[in-house]
Amino acid sequence: MSTTRTIYKLGFTTLTVVGLSVGACSSDDNSGGKTNNSVPDAGSTPDASTTNEAGNGNPGGFQITSPAFTAGQPLPDSATCKAQAFGGGSSPELDWTNGPAGTLSYAIVLKDFSAVETAVPDHAYHWAVWDIPASFLKLPANLPAMTPTLSSVGNAQQWEGGPSPTATYFGPCPAWMTLCNPAMAAEEDSYAFIVYAIGSAMPAVPAMPTTGNYVHMLDDYFQSVALGSAELHFTSDAVPASVPAGFCPAPSDAAAPTDATNDVAVSDSAATDAVATDAVAKDAEDSDATDAAHE
Repeated sequence: MSTTRTIYKLGFTTLTVVGLSVGACSSDDNSGGKTNNSVPDAGSTPDASTTNEAGNGNPGGFQITSPAFTAGQPLPDSATCKAQAFGGGSSPELDWTNGPAGTLSYAIVLKDFSAVETAVPDHAYHWAVWDIPASFLKLPANLPAMTPTLSSVGNAQQWEGGPSPTATYFGPCPAWMTLCNPAMAAEEDSYAFIVYAIGSAMPAVPAMPTTGNYVHMLDDYFQSVALGSAELHFTSDAVPASVPAGFCPAPSDAAAPTDATNDVAVSDSAATDAVATDAVAKDAEDSDATDAAHE
């Protein structure tokens, strides 16, 4: 099932994909992890958290979780823009198991899966952290804003993909149009934190472009070099307390005038009509005189 919504400020129509994975999914079938490595009994159904995107069982594989929320459930308000400025929020704690053999570093991307297939997919890519050493299996909560290098995570790097990108977490904010029009129901989008296992300690990531979403570029790169990945899905319908100037569309109709305003408007209209009539008559006289001169 799908629905269509219109993003007024951003000027495109998006196809909102309804339905999401309810577990932390892994795309790697080679566990190299040291935890959760038990194999289910023959004929048993794998837990959703160990099922990869193709639906194949991956017991004990590469997984990502968070103590802040349950997979498939709404992200806590504190990690979204709810009651904060557009794109606000604090990053939640994220934990993952060891990547596959050969993993030397990790990267994490926050992606809006409801926006990734739209006409402007750049809007789907919120945040990236990379150069996380293989010895780290956690991102602590509340990572500092405006800080490109995260000393608490082995000097990992971070960047966000908002309208004014900086080295800051950019929280989900799918229902910002409800702030512009409170009668509009809050939109709910489906997201995921994706952890990538990388086979180099400091991967040669692409240079930051002068235009476009750098997080989108980074995610494409991580997918191309990853030894494995895992996803932690969640939802959000956060409405911010404020949005950047110009985001909200102008009202379609002006405020209804008062009776006094109507009276003035009628008076002004009558005067304008009289002036227009005189002008037409004058133009006719001038035209007749011109025509006569040419005859």
